[in-house]
Amino acid sequence: MSRLIELIINFAEKIYHQKRIFSVLRKLNLMTAIDVGAHKGEFLSALCKLETIKKIHAIEPQKEIFKELEKFTNDERINLYN
Repeated sequence: MSRLIELIINFAEKIYHQKRIFSVLRKLNLMTAIDVGAHKGEFLSALCKLETIKKIHAIEPQKEIFKELEKFTNDERINLYN
């Protein structure tokens, strides 16, 4: 049940909130981003698509969830913090 709820929340986040956030981020032409509470990298994946961002700091305090961020270790722009 909790996995289903997570999928629904992620879907709503991607369809509604991320669109609004990224419309603002594109206008700002930021070079550095900080993702506090990176969770499993949902927002982090989207940040990687912005060409202007050269450095991303992703912070996830939960050790078990942090392990899922290992898929981003190959991207030299991303610094992961637990």
